[in-house]
Amino acid sequence: MSAALALALSLALPHGAASLTFDEAIGLADEAPEITGARRAAAIKRRRREALPRLQYNPQAYLQPGLRLRPAESEGFELQGGITQTWSVSGLHRRQRESLDLEAEVFDADARYLALERRLAAARAWIDLWAAQALLEEARREAGIAATFAATIERAQSLEAATMADVAEAGAYRSEAELMVLAAEGEIFHLGLLLARETARPSSEPLQAAGDLPRPVLPPPGAWPNALAEAEALPAVAVRTLASQAESARAAEVKAMYGTTLTTGLLFQHDQPGGFVGYAFVGVNVPIFNRGQRSRADLMAAAEREAGAAADAAIAARVDLAMIFHEVEHTAKVEAELRDRMVPALDAGAGARQRLFDAGHATVIEVLLARRQAIGGRARLHRAAADHAWARVKAWLLLATIERQRGRK
Repeated sequence: MSAALALALSLALPHGAASLTFDEAIGLADEAPEITGARRAAAIKRRRREALPRLQYNPQAYLQPGLRLRPAESEGFELQGGITQTWSVSGLHRRQRESLDLEAEVFDADARYLALERRLAAARAWIDLWAAQALLEEARREAGIAATFAATIERAQSLEAATMADVAEAGAYRSEAELMVLAAEGEIFHLGLLLARETARPSSEPLQAAGDLPRPVLPPPGAWPNALAEAEALPAVAVRTLASQAESARAAEVKAMYGTTLTTGLLFQHDQPGGFVGYAFVGVNVPIFNRGQRSRADLMAAAEREAGAAADAAIAARVDLAMIFHEVEHTAKVEAELRDRMVPALDAGAGARQRLFDAGHATVIEVLLARRQAIGGRARLHRAAADHAWARVKAWLLLATIERQRGRK
């Protein structure tokens, strides 16, 4: 980045505005509250899994005091009581642990999905802000040139070497250049706040993009088909896949909850005159009729819905990745055409037109038209450079995510 551009960027935002490099921006995005919240939720699920008791049912105790009234010789206080414990013999404990494991994995995948989306949003905001700052530098430089040119035409008119129409045209272009500056400043303020939001900065002050555009290294195009084949590893697909598995696990948990249970216990009875009797108790609850069909229906339906959404997300991920790869190549060609041919030609044309005007062989309208074309070409070049950087960053972040998922397996 040139010293002139750096100076212009320092003037684009309020005094003391904080600046972020690209790497800092995507690093901060990874610590957004919604992402850390999803990670904490996963940790809670895992802690609760370890705290699950092996006995899913609490023991029951009862006492039943009474008074015998007849026959008269047996009158007196009596007492019955006991304690029972119900046991699941349908694997409820195991099903509960499986459900909590998958629910934790859903939160983990959700955190990865949110982190990727937040990094993409922060990267886009930073790149757009960089382009707006570059455009502001161009606009300010053009405003200075336009002001000088307008002043020159005004002096020429006072010497009757230019017409009032020339003065009006030059003045209108000066205002046009100033409006470009104002537009760029407004866009920078907006994008600076957007970048602050995407990086979860607590301040309401806009940020400034510092440094050059990112140019991440991508694998050669020959390796791209392999990435397309692994697009289902992206978090958007994994979240849906795991959500379907979690719903199925909860359905299995409900089935076990309504499954066969065994109840054992010890009972005693004290009766008059002076009697005491003890019993052992065994009972079995067999789910002949109610097996939790109603509750399981909702969970099984939700599992199928999420499975369908996962399949759809996998298709979308492959298509999106293919579009991004094409965008990388297409934006590279556009940027190269603007940088190597169009912008140099427009700048050369504007310079030549100015020299012709100085020699008295061109009109004010012709000079201003050439300058408008030149500034428009430079603006397009900055936008094209930003678009190409954004395409490369998207591909880079998605491929890195796929690579991490490959290493996690």
